[in-house]
Amino acid sequence: MSFKVLDKLAAEGKLKDTWVVEAVKVNLSEEEKIKMDKFLDSLVKKPNNV
Repeated sequence: MSFKVLDKLAAEGKLKDTWVVEAVKVNLSEEEKIKMDKFLDSLVKKPNNV
């Protein structure tokens, strides 16, 4: 996957559902997975009119 695609998925809140993130999470503890999910949630771009 290219960085442009990953950036677009992150902005749309869909990055969590990719094989890339799932592959990384395999070796993480539960606490690290929660931190990663919070970080990925912070990347989601909110609409300007909200």
